[in-house]
Amino acid sequence: MEVVTAAPTSGVVNSAVAPGPSFLVKNENGQAMKATVTVAVTAGGGTLTGQPAQSNTGTTSIGTWTLGKTAGANTVTVTAGSLTPITYTVTGTPAAPNKVIEVNPPSSARAALANAIVTGPILVAVADTFGNAIVGQVVSFSVLAGGGSLTGSVSATTDGNGRATAPSWRLGKTTAQQTLRAVSGVLLPADISATVQSNYRILVRFFGTPMTAGQQATFTNAAQRIMGVVTGDVPDVQLSNTEIATRCRATGQAPLTEVADDLIIYAQSKTIDGVGTILGSAGICYERLSGANCAAGCANIPVIGYMEFDSADLANLEANGSLQDVIQHEMLHVVGIGTMWQTFGLITGVGAADPRYTGAQGIAGCQAVGGAVSCASSVPVANVGGVGTRDAHWREATFDNELMTGFLQSGTNPLSALTVRALQDFGYTVNTGNIDVYTIAAGSILAGVSRRTVTPGLEWERINQGPVYSIDATGIVRLVRNAP
Repeated sequence: MEVVTAAPTSGVVNSAVAPGPSFLVKNENGQAMKATVTVAVTAGGGTLTGQPAQSNTGTTSIGTWTLGKTAGANTVTVTAGSLTPITYTVTGTPAAPNKVIEVNPPSSARAALANAIVTGPILVAVADTFGNAIVGQVVSFSVLAGGGSLTGSVSATTDGNGRATAPSWRLGKTTAQQTLRAVSGVLLPADISATVQSNYRILVRFFGTPMTAGQQATFTNAAQRIMGVVTGDVPDVQLSNTEIATRCRATGQAPLTEVADDLIIYAQSKTIDGVGTILGSAGICYERLSGANCAAGCANIPVIGYMEFDSADLANLEANGSLQDVIQHEMLHVVGIGTMWQTFGLITGVGAADPRYTGAQGIAGCQAVGGAVSCASSVPVANVGGVGTRDAHWREATFDNELMTGFLQSGTNPLSALTVRALQDFGYTVNTGNIDVYTIAAGSILAGVSRRTVTPGLEWERINQGPVYSIDATGIVRLVRNAP
């Protein structure tokens, strides 16, 4: 056998080879002859149509050879009895760019703590419709969802293997869906997902005057922010008391006959006092029972709480951009900031001129944000305001716009290391890296000296100091104190 028409060296995947290869079978006198032959694809996954079963007395075509869909070597082999076979080889090359694809999907879901960098590298390729990577294509990266950020160049060119490496991806600060997008021109993009690691769950249940979808989403965002900070699971509680919801101000709600994991919050919009003055209130209705019926590490941790907002104020807060901070602030009270300090023995001087927070982790958090002197041995707590402010917040004169002071500031209200670390004093497992940028501007002042003068204003929130009931793992409810 001999080659008459050789195959081209390369061709586009999933396309017919042109010109089509051909061959001759000759007798001992060198004359073309008919002989039984086998023509078959032997590599590359392509197809043959019209292939001969017998050679001609002249040139014989192998038929129509369509290359496989995967870039690389494609071969067709012709055999005839004991004669030396003929093998045609064509390298399949990618078709036109069609989409961006991720080329190293993880064996399990890609995950990291909130505000932490995802373990890489994350590799993508510009590919044809069959997934073949193409060299020399520019890819741009951006955060599509989750509020994360990228470090380094946000564009790259696919290398000799057709791959481009994404920049370092720092996930957002909440447990919301995290998505990185890779695009190349007008091609279909690749959306790469990651999960924020947390085993703490907050379930918000709405009732009362219907809230808008945007307002409800703000509650969800606030819960996801806290779930990005508190990451450890808290022991479940079996709920079976038919009066649980009613005792938590959620009148008209179905009885709770479920397992609580980890915190349930009843949230409602209601008429309080019209626009201004009292914006809302929050508190804890049930804590996990301490003692033998509480698994290690869960004593006094809140399990059910409530949040109420004046329906007349919600729209205004939403319009001026304050609603997220206000809801986040109130929700942290339900988790325990300010409301559980007395229960856990973390505050001294309640009602006096200089109340102080004494939790070791909160003190360390304050020192980390510049309070080495102000928080040398304790943290200044609010000493002005009504029952909704003093003894339940960080001191405004020292901490100014920190989220958990008693007076909401215009602009940013950071959730700082002070508040995040203080959550550890309750026994929560906390992601201490999930904090907002914040520094005490006057952190070097003498402890107990006000950074600025604060004039108490109108009480804008009402805080329920501590739980009303305790509930053990089996659902047995006990009265802790009478409601105010």
